[in-house]
Amino acid sequence: MSLQDAPRTRKLLYTFAAMISIHQAQPSDRPLLNQLLNASNKTHTHLDWHSPHSWLGKPPFFMATLNGKAVAAMAAPPDPADTAWIRLATLSHEINLQEAFDPMWQPTLSALRDLNVKQITGML
Repeated sequence: MSLQDAPRTRKLLYTFAAMISIHQAQPSDRPLLNQLLNASNKTHTHLDWHSPHSWLGKPPFFMATLNGKAVAAMAAPPDPADTAWIRLATLSHEINLQEAFDPMWQPTLSALRDLNVKQITGML
């Protein structure tokens, strides 16, 4: 997908139905990420040598939380600089795919545009 073809969105903290909040994941979110990865049976990790934790703090890496509990995460930091791969996509059984990833996709695209990424790729 070309980033020029994707719809634009605002850069804000995203909150949507059922009080799910989206935020940029930071190293301090490691316990939340561990909880989510251990509980999820729906996880994609990119086929490289990096653990999902190595992407914490490297945008774009968004987490969705519900009542303080992680329910989804998506990471797509660019590497090389003009290309991004979906490095992590994981989902709790407590939320459906569309509720979780639709709100994270828009800020991910916006962040990648800000980083001058030309292409995003994933093997989901």
